[in-house]
Amino acid sequence: LASWQSMLTQTELAKIHLARALIMNPEVMVLQRPFALLSEMSDGGAHAFGMIRQHVDERGIFMPAGTAFARSPRTCFFVPAQKGEMEMADYVWTLRRDGSVEVREGAGAAAASGPGDDEELRTVNETMEALERDEAAREAASPRGDGSPRGMRPNSTDVSEDGGLRRSDSMAQRIISTYSTPAEDWDSESPRDPVSPSFGVPFGSTADGREVAHHFDIVRFRAEILYVLETEPAVEVHVIRVGSHQGPVSAAFETQSASAIAGKHFMHTDGCVHFHYGQNEAVFSIPILEDPRWAPTLEFKVVLSKPAGCELDPYSHTVCVKIIDSSCFPSDRYRDAISQGRRGIEAIPNRGLMFEFLTLVFSSDGMAWRTLMILVLDQMKNLYFYYTLMVSVYLADVLFADEPGAVCLLPGIKVSLLIPGDRIGTARLLGLLYFLPMLVIRQWDLFQARVDLGGNVQILLQSSLFRVWLNYSDASRQNVGAADLVEALARDCYELARSYLHAVQLGCAIGRVVVMMTFVITANPSTADVVFALPVCLAAFAVVRARANANAYEVEGEYQLDVLHFVSQTCWNYHLIADYANRPLVNDSFEKKLKSLQRASVDRAWVEVATMGFPKMLGPLVTGIYIATQANTVLDGFQSVGFFLGTASAFVEIASSFSEVYRALIDLSSCFPSLKALTRLLNLKTSVMDERMAQLARTEIYGMVRHKMVKQSRQARTHLVDTIPLFFKDLAFQHRLGSPMFLNVNYMMPQGKLV
Repeated sequence: LASWQSMLTQTELAKIHLARALIMNPEVMVLQRPFALLSEMSDGGAHAFGMIRQHVDERGIFMPAGTAFARSPRTCFFVPAQKGEMEMADYVWTLRRDGSVEVREGAGAAAASGPGDDEELRTVNETMEALERDEAAREAASPRGDGSPRGMRPNSTDVSEDGGLRRSDSMAQRIISTYSTPAEDWDSESPRDPVSPSFGVPFGSTADGREVAHHFDIVRFRAEILYVLETEPAVEVHVIRVGSHQGPVSAAFETQSASAIAGKHFMHTDGCVHFHYGQNEAVFSIPILEDPRWAPTLEFKVVLSKPAGCELDPYSHTVCVKIIDSSCFPSDRYRDAISQGRRGIEAIPNRGLMFEFLTLVFSSDGMAWRTLMILVLDQMKNLYFYYTLMVSVYLADVLFADEPGAVCLLPGIKVSLLIPGDRIGTARLLGLLYFLPMLVIRQWDLFQARVDLGGNVQILLQSSLFRVWLNYSDASRQNVGAADLVEALARDCYELARSYLHAVQLGCAIGRVVVMMTFVITANPSTADVVFALPVCLAAFAVVRARANANAYEVEGEYQLDVLHFVSQTCWNYHLIADYANRPLVNDSFEKKLKSLQRASVDRAWVEVATMGFPKMLGPLVTGIYIATQANTVLDGFQSVGFFLGTASAFVEIASSFSEVYRALIDLSSCFPSLKALTRLLNLKTSVMDERMAQLARTEIYGMVRHKMVKQSRQARTHLVDTIPLFFKDLAFQHRLGSPMFLNVNYMMPQGKLV
C-alpha cells in the first residue's frame, strides 16, 4: 500500500480521499480543506466541488433521482481553503473561541433552496420557539438566586427577528430541559394524510407530477452500531420506516455470529418486524448472555432481509452490536492493582497473575478438551518408559537368568518366559513388543502437531490484543507506540502461548516423576524416604532460584525492547539523521545497545545453566549413594539384579524428569514480563464506553425530540426523522500540539445543508 501511494501525486491522493468519502455515502460528512490541492479555477476543482454539492442536494451521488425523497438528507461541513469555496456554501459559520457562532447565508443557499427547505427551516424555528417558551415559563416559575434566568449565560445571542437560524450558548441545556416533558403530556400520533416535507407535495407523486409507488418506503436500522454491556439482560434494536407510511410493510431480521457467538454471548434471535399504517418505528430485543470470563469487546450482526411492501436501505440494513466486557484481563482478582496502571501491575505477584492467565486460557473455547487430551494421552510416553524398565528387569531376572523364574510386572501379575521353554523365541517376541508401542506414540505425536495447542493460544491473544487496540481511546493510543504494539503481537503473545505449553509440559513431567517414584517404591520399599526427599529438595531449590530466573529474563526483555524502540525511532527520523550527518553517532549508539543486550543475554544464560545444573548433578549423586549402600541387598539375595539396575536407572530418570520440570518452570518465569506487558495493554482505556454513553444520550434526545416535533409540527409524520434538526452540544476542536480552535459551541440547524 505504501509503495502504491508513493506513485501518486498529492493532487491524485486528495481526489482519492474525496472519492472514498463519497463512496461511503454518509449522512453527515466533515471535510478539512478538501479542495486545498485542487485549483479553484481548474476543471478538477470545480468538478470536485460539484460532486459535494450534488451529494448534498440529491442525497447521494449516482443514485436514482426519483427516489431522493426516500433517502435521508446529506449534510456536509467543510473548512474552505479559499474564499470562493466559502461563498458557494449554503451557510457560512464563523466560530469564535468563546463558543459563539456567527451565521450567514452563502450563495449556495438560494441556488439549492426549494419548497421543502422553507418548510424544514420553519419546522426547526418552531421547535426552537417552543424551547424558548418552555424555558421562559420555567425561568419565571423558578428564577435563580441572582435574578438571572436559568439556562442563560453571558454573550448568548437572542433569536433573530427574521426567523432565521439562531444560536444561544445555553441551547444544549434548554434542549435537555425542554424535552423532559412526561410522556403522558404528548399528543397521540394519529395518522394523517402523508405529505413529503422534502417536496411539499403528496407522497403519491413527485414535484413534476410523476406517480411514485408506495414500495419506495425504506426500512433501515436507526443506528449502524449498538453498544450493550455484558451484564445487561438484552439490547434493544430500533428499526425505522422512511417514506409514505401508507399501508403495512414488513421485513425479516436475523442475528449472525461474528466474534460474539450465538448461544454463548447472545441468544440467537430471528423474526419479522411489521409496520402498520402510519407507524414509523419498531423495536425488538436480543437477549445478552453474561460470561464471567474476560473477553475483549465482541461483535455480532443483525441483518434485515425479505422486505415486503418496502425496500431495504442499502447502507443501513445491517447493524453491528458491540458487547462490552467491563472485567479486567486476565481476571478481576487484581482489579485494584490493575486500575493503578503500570506501577500497580508490576506489584502483582507473578505466580498469582500467571495462574489467573492459565485459568483464563483453559476456560476459553476449545482449549479445555485440547489440554486434557494432551495431558492424558501424553502419559502414554510415561507408561512406555515404565514398560521399558520392566523389560530390563525381565531380561535380567528371567530371560538371562540361569534358572528362569517369574517377574511381578504389576501387582498380582507374574510373567515367566513368554514362550515356555524357548528363550530365543521369547527374545524375538519381546523385541517386537518393545517396538510396537512406539507406533502408537508416533501417531499421537503427529496428531498432537495438528491439534496445535500453542497456535490456538497465540491466535486468541493476538486477536484479542488487536481488537482492544482498535478500540483504544486517543489517550491510550498515544501511550502505545507502533514498536510496542508490534513487540506485543510478535513476541509477547508468542511467549505467553509458549507459557501455556510449558504448563502442560510441566504436568506431563510431573506425571513422569510419579511413574518413576512408583517403580522405585514398588521395587525397593526401603528407599521410600530417599524417593520422597529427592523431589522436596529439588522443589525447594526451584523456589529459591525463581526470583533470579525471573529477573534475568526481565532484564533481557527490557534491553530487547530498547533495541526495537531505537530501530523504530531511527527509521522514523532517518532523513533528519542523514541531513544533520549523525549516522556515525547513531551507529555507535546502536552498537552500545547491542552490547548491553548481549551482556544481559549472557547473564540470563549463566543463571539458566546454574539452575539447570543442580538436578543434573543431584541425580547421579543419589544414584551413586544408592549403589554404594544397597549393593549388599543383591549379594545377600534380598533383591534381584534386574530390580536393582532398574531402580538405579529410575533415580537418574527422576532427576532427569525434574530437569524437565525445572525447564518448564524457568520457561514459565521467563514469560512473566510478557504477561505483565500484555496485562497493561489489554487493560488500557478504550473508547467504547464513551461511545455507548454518547449513543444513549443521542437516543434519549432523539426520542424526546421526535415526540415533541410530532406534537408541534403542522406536517404529517412522513420523513419525520429528516426534519429533526442537528444539535451541537459543547463542540470543541484542538490540534494535538496546538491551542483550542474553538470551545463550547452549541448550535441547532436543519439537515441537508452544505456548511
